[in-house]
Amino acid sequence: MIFLDVDGVLNTHYHGRSLLGQRRPGMSMEEVIRADLHEVLVRRFARLCEQLKCVVVLSSAWRLNDEHREILLQKLESYDIDVVGETISLPMGIVTQDKKQLTSREKGRCIEILYWLKQHGPVSNWVVIDDMDLWTHAGPYFYDHVVQTKSLFGLTEADADEVGRCMTSLNHLRSTHRGESTEKAQPKSSKRVTKGLGQSGSANNHAAPTSVPQSRTAFQSRDSKGCMSKIPELYGVNPDVELPPSLTVLTTSDGSFAKPRRASFLKLLFGFR
Repeated sequence: MIFLDVDGVLNTHYHGRSLLGQRRPGMSMEEVIRADLHEVLVRRFARLCEQLKCVVVLSSAWRLNDEHREILLQKLESYDIDVVGETISLPMGIVTQDKKQLTSREKGRCIEILYWLKQHGPVSNWVVIDDMDLWTHAGPYFYDHVVQTKSLFGLTEADADEVGRCMTSLNHLRSTHRGESTEKAQPKSSKRVTKGLGQSGSANNHAAPTSVPQSRTAFQSRDSKGCMSKIPELYGVNPDVELPPSLTVLTTSDGSFAKPRRASFLKLLFGFR
């Protein structure tokens, strides 16, 4: 499964600026939007999807505009790219479970993708293609899950190769953590598996474990207490992996996203007590 950004992936900043800056008289907005999808880059992405046999979830801002979204879906459909959904849109200023406000578009996109995985997972494998720096904000949860393109060039052949490498690496990591038996792992992954990379037949095919290559190093990081812990590479694939409060949206009793409470005038005047 690929979470797809558009700007800086299927087009370039140079391509978009030159087009909008030289807009010809009588050129409709629909023509502008269609031309802003770089044909070479779309064709390269379609070839990647065909080779990996993967489906697409839209994470791009194009999903938020009806006209952009419709034209994008038509273009992807013309290349037989299977779009199975799109991520939610989180407004700036909402609160995560660690009681901090969301002020970064990059972190917002990370949470939107992880929220989709939480609602629809587990999936067989997933990779994000985006020109934004998502690793800084999601850290280990995006390890081997993100390929960052350069907005000036869009999706290059090297980027496409990197997506394939990530998918191959994740295929080896789909087995359960070392020490767990296969019998214990199979019931967990046979409940409901969202269509994803190479998904065919029953969920049992998805759950079939593979061996982890001996050459791969075991990446670790330190938790809040300074103790070494394994990087949670399998979020969205392994249903046992949980998200930290900083990447989990706080919701109210009615299911809406929580916003920070405004301090009263008296509290601001006399201080918080």
